[in-house]
Amino acid sequence: DQSNHRLVRYDGSHMEYFKHDPENPNTPGGFRPFKLAVAPSGEIWIGYLGDGLDRYDPYTNTFTHYRHDPDDPASLPNNGVPAVFVDREGMVWLASVAGGLVRLDPATDTFTHYLYDADDTTSLSDPSVWMSYQDHSGTLWVGTGLPFPCVSPDKGGLNQFHPELGTFTRYLPDPENPN
Repeated sequence: DQSNHRLVRYDGSHMEYFKHDPENPNTPGGFRPFKLAVAPSGEIWIGYLGDGLDRYDPYTNTFTHYRHDPDDPASLPNNGVPAVFVDREGMVWLASVAGGLVRLDPATDTFTHYLYDADDTTSLSDPSVWMSYQDHSGTLWVGTGLPFPCVSPDKGGLNQFHPELGTFTRYLPDPENPN
């Protein structure tokens, strides 16, 4: 039963329930919201594991849906968005299952893709991104690999993003070095 999977908005006195309705585009775009991020503007970004990304504008009470389009390489790389956050400049960063790191400029609705390349040690350390974080100094950190150590214990790692170059420094597991 999918009826229990919905977004709820609480304004201090009552709750408003938002439920996916495939016949109504102004409802959440999926059944199971996985990760939420609030922008300084008040917009709420919603990542779904299989239904892409939504932007909810609480002032207009509207949803905007972002989905993978196989005919548009500039769209989401796929509809798996396990993490989303908004950086200090207002850019929306998306983790993508097997699709790398994605930056969305909300002013232009354009996506920039940062991908894994086995031949480039300055690219992401793995194609699957599961988390990203901006520290107090503004540095963007990206966690890659599958979150299931029993599946691929030697994959992934921590990546430091260098926005001026569009490159990464990889911090990878080393079985020879426990530190």
